[in-house]
Amino acid sequence: MHNVWTWAPFEDGVMVGFTGHDGRQKTMIFPRLTVAQFEVRLAMWRKGMNVQDAFPMLSPEQREFLMTGMTPEEWDDLFGEEE
Repeated sequence: MHNVWTWAPFEDGVMVGFTGHDGRQKTMIFPRLTVAQFEVRLAMWRKGMNVQDAFPMLSPEQREFLMTGMTPEEWDDLFGEEE
């Protein structure tokens, strides 16, 4: 199995879902974005734009989820809390 991304409208934003190669499913809400805006910015990133330039409105944690599927909790478990 390979990584699978999905997205759908959710309240005032977009819910992005990630299913990893291990079959675990995770979601994160990206507020204040429409699906159309998300898809345009996703295409920009996939064509080579830096993720922070394509998605400047997202937090670093949200961009990490978009790039790797790692949630902030998983990041902390793996690398420890920030000092």
